[in-house]
Amino acid sequence: HVDAIISVSSKYIEGSQFLKPYEKKINCIPNGINIEDFHPTDPKESTKKNLRLEGKTVVLFLGSLFPIKGPDILLRAIPAIIKKENCVKFVFAGGGDSQQYINMARDLGVSNYVRFPGYLNQNEKLAYLQTSEIFVLPSRMECFPLVCLEAMASGLPVIASNVGGIPDAIKDNENGLLIHPGDHQVLSNSILLLLNDDQ
Repeated sequence: HVDAIISVSSKYIEGSQFLKPYEKKINCIPNGINIEDFHPTDPKESTKKNLRLEGKTVVLFLGSLFPIKGPDILLRAIPAIIKKENCVKFVFAGGGDSQQYINMARDLGVSNYVRFPGYLNQNEKLAYLQTSEIFVLPSRMECFPLVCLEAMASGLPVIASNVGGIPDAIKDNENGLLIHPGDHQVLSNSILLLLNDDQ
């Protein structure tokens, strides 16, 4: 009955069974961030030292630790990665049920390669973004996650699922890599690709 609907993503409209019939009265206004908030104030190496990540290549997951965000997909990708690159640390930052993923890491034999710092305040989040080399968001479903924009503003290459509004921000092989949701093998290959490509 409304005259206008606002969506944060045109891709989300295309994929939504609820919004598609009302496409003509939807205006797309994407989410945004202040990129000035993501300029580092301390040298990267000193931040790594403060977080006890010296000598490690950091792959960051930042989001709620729930199945919809796909932390289990990233965990399943780790064994194939550490066979080829063993100086990598995978940080799973965010609130939620971390214990099930800690248990999963143990069962996969990758506990020494992961860290679960829990929910981060803004300063902690900026520190982890600054100290990371790659950002990963293997979600099963999304609308338009701000965290991808925050990672990009922090200068990180992004690997994310091709779902919801993510393709509005991430163009595959242009400013990031898009993967099919749930495919941990493609995710491990994508991470290895970036680990071995300084550019």
